[in-house]
Order: sequence, then C-alpha cells, then structure tokens
Amino acid sequence: MDEALAAVGDAASPARCLLLTHKTVRAVPLAQSAAARAAADAAVDTARLLDDPAAVPFALVARMWSLLGSPVRPELRDAPADALAFTAPPELGVSLRVFVVPMLPMVPLHMGERAEVDAVRDTVAADPHTRGSKHLAAYVQMWDGALALAAGRLDVAEHLATTILAAGDSSVWADVSALQTIVVGMERGDPTVGFRLEAYLSVVQRSDVAQSLLTSLAAAAGDQALAYRHIDVLRRATPDDLGWCAPLTYRHLAEAAAHLGDRELAAELLPETSRYAGQLLVSFAATTLDAAADRAIGQNLMVLGRLDEAVERLRSARAFEQAFGADALAARSGYWLARALLDRRGPGDGDAARRLLHEAAAEAQKLGMEGLHRDLQVVLAAGG
Repeated sequence: MDEALAAVGDAASPARCLLLTHKTVRAVPLAQSAAARAAADAAVDTARLLDDPAAVPFALVARMWSLLGSPVRPELRDAPADALAFTAPPELGVSLRVFVVPMLPMVPLHMGERAEVDAVRDTVAADPHTRGSKHLAAYVQMWDGALALAAGRLDVAEHLATTILAAGDSSVWADVSALQTIVVGMERGDPTVGFRLEAYLSVVQRSDVAQSLLTSLAAAAGDQALAYRHIDVLRRATPDDLGWCAPLTYRHLAEAAAHLGDRELAAELLPETSRYAGQLLVSFAATTLDAAADRAIGQNLMVLGRLDEAVERLRSARAFEQAFGADALAARSGYWLARALLDRRGPGDGDAARRLLHEAAAEAQKLGMEGLHRDLQVVLAAGG
C-alpha cells in the first residue's frame, strides 16, 4: 500500500484518496490506530482538495473506521449515507458498499438510539446488494448476534455466531464467531471458557480480547494471581495499542478492578472510561455491545469510594441499557448498582439494593446467565 501511495505521489488525486481509505481500513483490524487515523486524516485532506463530490463522504467513512474503539463522533452520523449515494453505478457497487455499510449503525449504536439502529439494520438487510453479497449479509448477522447477546437471547446469539462462518473464508468472520461464542459461554457460566481462552493465548501469545475476558473471569472467581497476570499486560497498553478493542478492554478491566477492590487500577481507568460517558461501549463494527460506559465509570468510582457519584452513574447505565432493550446488560448493571448502594448504606439504600438484587436474579435466571446468577446469590446469601 505504501509503495502504491509513493507511486501516485503526494498531489491530491482520486487515486491517492482511494488508496488512503484502503490503507485506513486495512490498519484497523490490526489495531494500528495511529496509522489508521493518519491515513484517514490524509484522505479527508486530499478529498477536500479535489473537485469530486464523492471523495469527501468516502474519506469521512474512512475516518469512522479509524475511530472504531474511540468515543463516537456524532458529527460523522451522515457520512455513510452520503457515501452510499455515490455507489449507484455498477463499477462502484458491492466492493465500496462493503466499505461503507458497516459504519451505518455506528453512531446510533453508540448513542443508544435503538429505533434508528433497527431501521438501519432492516434497510441494509432488505437491500438487493446485501442479498447478493455474503459479506454484506454477514454484517447484518453480526449486528443481530451482538443485539441478541445484549438482550440475553443466548440461544439466538449462539446460532448466529455459528452460522456466520458461512460468510466465506475471511478470518474476520471466524474471529467474530469466536468472540460472540465465547461471550455466550461467559454469560452461561461455562467453566471451559477460561481454559479455551488460555489455550488460544498459548498459541498467539498476545490477544487483548482474550486477556480482557480472562481478566474479569479470573477476578470474579477470586483468582488474583491469574487476573493480575493479564491486567499487568493490558494496563501497559495505550488506547492506540488497544485500537478497536478498547471498549471491551475497559469494560472488563473496570469489572476486574471492582471485584478486586483495586483503587490504583480504578484511578488509572477512570479518565479513559470517562471519555465514553453517556455512550454504549461497542467493539469493532458492533461485534459485541459490551455495556453502557457509565457502568464502567460507576465501577471505577465505587472502588475509589466516591459512592454518590458511583450510584448515579450505575443508575444511568442501567436505565440506558433498559431503554436500548439490552436486558442482559441491564441485569449486570443492576447487580453493580445494588453493590454500590450496599456500600453506601444511606437511608433506604439497603431496601433498594435488595429489590435490585432480586430483580436482577430473576432476570439472570430467565435469560440463562448462570455466572451473574451465582454472583447475585452470593450477595443475597451474605444479607444483601
């Protein structure tokens, strides 16, 4: 790609703009965030110098790709739809749509706008281009799987994660299938999940996704040595190192810090999680919907002893997730809100916490979230 860019030169041209957008998208899955942003910024600068009405929206879509894993920028909301307006000619058909379509729901997803997310999903699913492309159809299936996971429809999510492999030979869909399947197992309290993740790590040596999941699994199980083995790796990573994985990593590190009562880790995380305040934490192009960011912020604040602020954030997270239809996420936020109330011990906090614990336990049992259900039973048995 760099050789091709050198060949076309530094002067603004459609070829240079197209190459820069391709460089952006190739860098993102590799978590090369700095390179992706530099290429996307150069694409936008190049596009604005060209007298080509298609160039700017495509360059802005490249910028959206480069920002996966970062707090969403609402001002980029219209870029994908604007870019699609220029894909009508046959020569600009499916190949460019595969670049644009994954970005269509990203702003409404982050902002928790469920009606808009559903409208985008249905429009894309009904599009003849999607029906004619396994790759485009796989994005719809990935979104459906992420939404099913967030809602606690675990059987549906597992089925979608398995069948998405039929999208083709691309390693992207194998990775999507693996991550969604692992999250289903975690929610079900499957004891083999940790072993599978450790086996994967023994082969690849480093995986921010696997280590993030193992961190919260180990912390919840009380295995501090294992938790800190992965925490020590992840806490050295910058946001640029984490790339699209940052939301998932922050969600699991925040949960680990809360389980471990680690004030130092919570203090390190708080500035990072606070950048996402009021948004949903979304990994890659909606492979998983990890939590309302306010839950992670609330967990950090709870560990730091700022309990009034923690309660406020955790209430906000639960309300956000409920409004989005993410019942599984809301049940987990309800658990942490109850714990914060029990720690605060203000007037009425005990009764409110017990109501939340019973509600969350009923929801977790209904959804088959055995891991969360066990955690809730422990707190209830202790007099919560």
